[in-house]
Amino acid sequence: MRFPPCLSVAMLPAVISALIGHAAWGEAWPMPQWTRASPAEMGMDKAVLEQARDYVLRPFLEPMQDAYEFFARLDQQGQPTWTSEIAERGAVFVHRGKCYRTSASYNTPLRRYLLCQTHLDDEPQSNGGLGIYDAPEPWGPWTTVYFTENWDVDPGETIGFPTKWTGKDGKTLYLVFSGDDTFAVRKATLK
Repeated sequence: MRFPPCLSVAMLPAVISALIGHAAWGEAWPMPQWTRASPAEMGMDKAVLEQARDYVLRPFLEPMQDAYEFFARLDQQGQPTWTSEIAERGAVFVHRGKCYRTSASYNTPLRRYLLCQTHLDDEPQSNGGLGIYDAPEPWGPWTTVYFTENWDVDPGETIGFPTKWTGKDGKTLYLVFSGDDTFAVRKATLK
């Protein structure tokens, strides 16, 4: 089974990948936030977390590594290459210094993948930004549908286009997000 990171129907491998696969221990990728308290605030240090990670995730790792292939990169002809080595996985989308929350969905009528991404700004008065991108394949090439550095609302913790809320023609969508810590929905019409 093949899946690109963060675009899988089965999210467990992506979560495991994010937890264990990055040598910088979350410095380049933020750790998943299941709670507002950090591990240090909960009294856990890195060594304890690594031991817990190895104990809890080990039953998932060996079968996962045998069952999955990970997107590695595009070859010179623009075709995806795959790897069974989790450490060799690659990024399907890069927006250096601007990644905060990212989600993707597939718009079946348009046969396009939609990627939504919020990003934070260093300015305390700024709400942050929003980018919406589309591609024919989960690995791209991505084109910009909409982008702003300063969205009119705090981006919140989640954002995306639920596929169940997509119109039959694929051109009417609903953006669901948690802006300003509320359940928020905005209608989008593609032209």
